[in-house]
Amino acid sequence: MIIKGNGNLAKNSTFGNILAYVSLVKKAAEYDGGSDILRIVVCLKFIAHVNKNNVRGIDEGRKISATPPPKATFELNYPDRQAIHVALELKNSCNANVTLISMAPPGCKTVLQEFMGYGIDEAVLLSDASFAGSDTLATSLVLARAVEKLGGCDLVLTGSHSTDSDTGQVGPGIGEYLDIPHAINVTRFEDISTDEVLFHRQHDEGVTTRQSCRLPAVLSIGGMTAVSELKPLTIAAKLHARTKDILVWSCHDLGLDPQTVGLAGSATEVVSVYEQHSERKGILLESDECLRVLEPIISKISEVRSG
Repeated sequence: MIIKGNGNLAKNSTFGNILAYVSLVKKAAEYDGGSDILRIVVCLKFIAHVNKNNVRGIDEGRKISATPPPKATFELNYPDRQAIHVALELKNSCNANVTLISMAPPGCKTVLQEFMGYGIDEAVLLSDASFAGSDTLATSLVLARAVEKLGGCDLVLTGSHSTDSDTGQVGPGIGEYLDIPHAINVTRFEDISTDEVLFHRQHDEGVTTRQSCRLPAVLSIGGMTAVSELKPLTIAAKLHARTKDILVWSCHDLGLDPQTVGLAGSATEVVSVYEQHSERKGILLESDECLRVLEPIISKISEVRSG
């Protein structure tokens, strides 16, 4: 049995030049009572706005927790928006079920709920005091256990990196904990079936390769410059999103030992977070000053050329 996309990806979608062609292949032997749904889990990270008024870092040599303060505001990590966009395109073109999971403070529940207005099927907030201070190792463990508690899935999507720490390690970490294939910097989906996905990914050298891997798999989305912004929700969609329940799972719900998460389960620790500001000073040089500054440079260039 073959189930193909509705053609909107290639013709009408703003994502058409990224997802050139998507199809779901369901073999008759694998077709279980009409269960032809591609199960997708998207892992999200919410970034705390950092400024001099709410940051916690190093104060006169005394180590202070670098976790965001209670009143910090959060926004979705930008590469994760691309992952949501990919999931929604797959949902619209293929019969897919999309679940969002995020390890975040309780205050992010409202923000997470807003995304239900885009047609997301389910959302899970992973929130526990013991998760505070988790590095990429501990975070990957928590997210992997959440995927397992959901009953597994066919495809896990993450952003290629977070805009605060920029490690790009969580996607591969989830794959390692789940013991399934994983790839980073995926820039294009070409084909997806019940047991394999074909995609393009960009390497650090700028070279793009065409690869495939078995499903289930973890793919970290990055570099999809043609991905449009998620459209603003209508009032009706926002009101509908508020009627959706968000599951909240704790460390205990995931069956994890508190010593394996948070600072206790982390190999690294963030001791300082700050917002980087760059300043440029414009210096105006008069004609005489220009000659004086340029003379040594011109002399050096002439020396190199003659030598």
